[in-house]
Amino acid sequence: MKMLSFLFLIGSYFAVGTIKAQPECSGVYLTANDFLVGRLCNVCASRKTSKQSYYDLLANNHFFIVRPDYAWRRIDKKDVFAIKSCEGEIVRIYQGSNYYLLNPTERIPIYKALMNPVSKGNIIRVKYCFSIDPVSEMQDLTIDNLKAAFPENHPFANAIVASFKEDSDLYAYNNINKCFELNLVFESCK
Repeated sequence: MKMLSFLFLIGSYFAVGTIKAQPECSGVYLTANDFLVGRLCNVCASRKTSKQSYYDLLANNHFFIVRPDYAWRRIDKKDVFAIKSCEGEIVRIYQGSNYYLLNPTERIPIYKALMNPVSKGNIIRVKYCFSIDPVSEMQDLTIDNLKAAFPENHPFANAIVASFKEDSDLYAYNNINKCFELNLVFESCK
């Protein structure tokens, strides 16, 4: 009887150690509403993951074991809205790809995605996207898409044409103000 109790105690220790391996500051947002209110969901990982590798593990997995309430369940990556690391980095899952949120505190969210080559000899391409707000549909970051996304804001459309000559100018970062130029232009047109 003592041996059985001892084995049960050891087994419980390892089971709890595996489940509690997630850092408290990271997790997944299951829905857009969870993201807006900041409700992180616990995710199960092995005991050997550190905080640094945990985020990479989450971003590269195809499914998660989550605990939205008191029961663990498996969900596919496509059913997750976003992933958050302890460092505050956020990856939004959109149409099966990882989009890294570059400016979580600014009005127009800008995302970066690394697109893998489609054939031999191609290089990894960086794709920039934006959304009207943190939970709306993403669009390619182009001058035409920005003007179409904010059709009622005519001063903003005029400022975009005056401030940015090419689409690649849209994701320029302003080191003095610590924000993207696009958001500076948007704020000046309110």
